[in-house]
Amino acid sequence: MDTTKVLLIFLLLGFASGFVNNLNDDFEDHFETDEIEKRQTWSAFQNKHVVIASFTVQNANDWNNLAQIRLGPLYGASRPTQTFIRVSNLNDVINGFTGNLEHCTNHPAYWKSNSPFDLIHMRWGFNDRYSVTYLGSKHICVALENGRPVHFAGYE
Repeated sequence: MDTTKVLLIFLLLGFASGFVNNLNDDFEDHFETDEIEKRQTWSAFQNKHVVIASFTVQNANDWNNLAQIRLGPLYGASRPTQTFIRVSNLNDVINGFTGNLEHCTNHPAYWKSNSPFDLIHMRWGFNDRYSVTYLGSKHICVALENGRPVHFAGYE
């Protein structure tokens, strides 16, 4: 194989590698949460066994502004829905709470996010509740109304 072919192969490999890296960077940028929001979120969820954050969705526009949603099968024969939500305005989430999280504590297994600062992972729970994991071991309960999540409440 002559030098020209070898150089051409290396050039093409370099271009392909750069293209893949750019796609990966774009994906990460799309899901990246602002550093200030990360700190606010972490401090908001540090207190243990206490309800410390909530957000009530007032209407469909609020819901669309708050989150991005992806649905798909999660586990088991019943194949419940999994939902990934990216909170876009943490100031709206950190409000205090006046509800009951008792049903949410009935779920022993929680999924751990690999991107804990910008993903909430939710699975169907009992009594029209989601059980979820956020920021590693920090948990959130979400109340449903007519099948739509309408209230977030954080606890551990």
